[in-house]
Amino acid sequence: MKPSLKHITVVILLLAALHSIAQPFSFKPFVVTDDGNAPRIHALHYSAKGYMLVGTSMGLFRFDGQNFHAIPFADSIVSTAVTAISEDKAGTVWLGLQNGMIAYSNMKQVSLLKAEEGHPQVSITSIVTDSSTIYFATAGEGIYYYRNKRFYNINTDDGLSDNYVYQLLLHPDGILAATDRGINTIRLSNNQKVIKPFTSANGLPDNIVRSLYTTSGDCWLGMQDKGIGRFRPREHDFFSPDLLLPWKYGQVNSILAQQEQIWVATEDEGIAAIHFADTFLTKVVHVQASAGFGKAGNLLQDIEGNIWFTSNSQLVRTPGTQLQLIAPLTEQEFTEAHTIYSDSKQNIWINNNRGLKRYSLDSATGTWKWKNFPIAAISATTDITAIYEDMYGHIWMGTMGKGVFIIDPMSGQSRNLTEDHLLVDGSVLSINGKGNQVWISSLGGAVLCRLTEKNLDIKQPYQFENYNRLSGIGSNYIYSIMVDSKNRVWFATDGKGVTVMNNGRYENFGEKQGIKHLVAYSLCEDLLGNIWFSTLGGGLYVFDGHSFKNISVEQGLNDATINALSLDKKGNLVAISRKGINLVDVNTHAVSYIDDNQGLQELNTDLNCISSYNGNVYFISKQGIISYTASYQTLQPRVSLARVTLFEKDIDIATENVFAHDENNISFYFSGISFSHPDKVRYQLKLEGYSTDWINTKENYINFPRLPAGTYTFKVRASLNQQFHEQNEASYTFTIKKPLWLQPWFIILVLLLISGGLYWFIKNREQRLKRWERLEKEKIQSQFETLKSQVNPHFLFNSFNTLISVIEENPGSAVTYVEHLSDLYRKIVTYRDKDTISLEEELQLIKDYFFIQQKRFGNNLQLQVNIPPQLQKVYAIAPLTLQLLCENAVKHNAITPASPLVITISVVEEKLLVHNNINPKYNQEKGAGMGLQNIQKRYALLSRKEIKIEHTDQHFLVHIPLLLA
Repeated sequence: MKPSLKHITVVILLLAALHSIAQPFSFKPFVVTDDGNAPRIHALHYSAKGYMLVGTSMGLFRFDGQNFHAIPFADSIVSTAVTAISEDKAGTVWLGLQNGMIAYSNMKQVSLLKAEEGHPQVSITSIVTDSSTIYFATAGEGIYYYRNKRFYNINTDDGLSDNYVYQLLLHPDGILAATDRGINTIRLSNNQKVIKPFTSANGLPDNIVRSLYTTSGDCWLGMQDKGIGRFRPREHDFFSPDLLLPWKYGQVNSILAQQEQIWVATEDEGIAAIHFADTFLTKVVHVQASAGFGKAGNLLQDIEGNIWFTSNSQLVRTPGTQLQLIAPLTEQEFTEAHTIYSDSKQNIWINNNRGLKRYSLDSATGTWKWKNFPIAAISATTDITAIYEDMYGHIWMGTMGKGVFIIDPMSGQSRNLTEDHLLVDGSVLSINGKGNQVWISSLGGAVLCRLTEKNLDIKQPYQFENYNRLSGIGSNYIYSIMVDSKNRVWFATDGKGVTVMNNGRYENFGEKQGIKHLVAYSLCEDLLGNIWFSTLGGGLYVFDGHSFKNISVEQGLNDATINALSLDKKGNLVAISRKGINLVDVNTHAVSYIDDNQGLQELNTDLNCISSYNGNVYFISKQGIISYTASYQTLQPRVSLARVTLFEKDIDIATENVFAHDENNISFYFSGISFSHPDKVRYQLKLEGYSTDWINTKENYINFPRLPAGTYTFKVRASLNQQFHEQNEASYTFTIKKPLWLQPWFIILVLLLISGGLYWFIKNREQRLKRWERLEKEKIQSQFETLKSQVNPHFLFNSFNTLISVIEENPGSAVTYVEHLSDLYRKIVTYRDKDTISLEEELQLIKDYFFIQQKRFGNNLQLQVNIPPQLQKVYAIAPLTLQLLCENAVKHNAITPASPLVITISVVEEKLLVHNNINPKYNQEKGAGMGLQNIQKRYALLSRKEIKIEHTDQHFLVHIPLLLA
């Protein structure tokens, strides 16, 4: 089944009685699949990478605020129900399964742990990890811990109070275990199990403890019947909060603390928020249950301050204590309200149609009570525009057309201030002040009231000073006034920008200072001393003491017109527009939002529609009076590389970063994790080494095909409003190697081989040239010897004598004799310039030679050629070799009828064998042996094989290597 998201945008407004304390503001449920078969959710974990890990009856899912991604199991098992999740410092996610198996995940797949022995056999209920050990709580087999690839068990035999363990908690005093029979502290010391149980005998209100939570060193317990309690292990001290009513919300499944509240996930009444009087969580002032979700569990807080819990198959998000409904308003009350104010006693004031309405928190009962302060002179048509509390606790109220009224909240008395002509029937836009100064801005200028001790009584006269455009402000139409930390007075005007009065001197900031939008509404000073003001159509401007910088829609604001400003608990600017609330980081100017994603409905956007006190910000929406208290670490999305694939196959980016030249099709999958505004996430990415430009996209995937060789760094960052300059980045550096033929070592090797080959070629050529020169020399010498032999006077004399005899005896055969003699000398001349000739040609030459010699010696000289015709064509021989050998045999042997000379030519083992018998002469002719030497030298150049000469008393044999034709 393909996992997908089906989120049900359900805003459950908890419109209880008007006299209720601030309540959880809205809930937004999600389900894992939309096919009608949503899995039951058993466990939640907020991972170090920013994902929500969801353990379900159908396995493990990764949630990024918008989509659920199933993480597949590498092993095939019957049940993949995940009931417990934890993460160690190395980032390995540990999972406990319903069937008792233990698994771990790298966020790409889930693998079963195969330990040597000791696996649990029942459901895993909780997992915690420390530096060297992983602890697993079970539903009936006590606690297992995994160390050195082995499991070890802790159970009742070791002193554990019960083997059914609901939850484990890491604590400075050891591992705390919540069981069916009290709680236990567990320490492993020198392989010894030190266990101390705490039960009702030690003061525990309820023996069945189902959940644990730690804050400020204290451990909070969630019990079966008695709600919650606090436990201090070192003091062995139990503390049950002083609840107003007996606990009636069912068993406690999970606990989480946020600011002055503890949230409790209950079995019967969903979420119960326990309100404490302070952040030390010592005195309960109220318990408020949130109907709409029955069985709730697995409370979790993300980095954005949202609180999550599970309810059967639903994963539910709520803004937590950040947004809370103080009091609902009717449609008419919302329409009439123009201003809100939080005084020094944390009372909240709003206007109604005939005066003011004050909401006060009763610390004894934890309820909000309201009281009307009607003003007789105010009619239903009079607009009340401003509320301010002076240093004496009196409330100033500004109106349109009726001037200013002052109210004593203690006595309820009020009067209209008429001591200054600008206030008589004046139209007041805002009232602000500092110390004994009260500043009033109006359509006719500014009015300053300096309070004295007499003004403890509102009936005493007040002293006023008037300021207008002639004074140096530049305009009589002044929207708001602010006294900053340096006691400078700032005026936001209609059409003249802003003006500052410092020690009686005025300085106007407008177009000359780069302020293009001169209708200024609201003023605010941040904790760094920067001055901010909002404008009509121009967003915000910030002044750092030297210059102004504009922040508008292009920089991430949700609207170009900002109506009102304040600061939250984190020091960030809260800017209200008709599209919701902008939260501006005063350091980086990054913008995030509070809007309908958190369940916020239509806002009041009048000039004084926001107020703050001690970091709590109050405003009015269609739902009612809303309290906003920042508890986030960041509201910007956290970007994470979810997957990197090579040709669609996942790779491990922690270990794989070098690839072959043809492994160059790489895809990146990434997530900008935003739980508050997942639909607004946009990305900016680049691949350094491939391009220097950032690419903006809303897609969470990109592919780079056919990357050339090189080193690359992929970078991606995410933003809610395409303002990326201050956002965190996820990156991955990898190298695609050059192909073999472009590797430096290969190029060097090839160059060396080419150089070596060139050197060998040159040296070989030199050797061949030298050999050729020697061969030519030997050939010339051979030719010379042959010619010298053939033109020997004896040979010619004998040949001519033979010719004369032939002519006398048989004139007809003389012609044949001359033809053979002519052929012999023609072939000698023809072959003398060749290195080799075929064996067939050489044999034809020797036959001519023998024809001439046989005319002289007759049958006393015999030639026997024992070579098949086909071999004569296959082999080659140095020219005139046989002629020289036969001439040598004729020269050195007697040729007579009694001792004929027989020369035999045959082929033996690819050698030409020339054999003749020995007939020694009585008078041997002297010879230099040049013929044989010449043949040997020529063959030394033509072949590596040597000529072999055998000389015995009876035979003379010459073995000549045959060459291929």
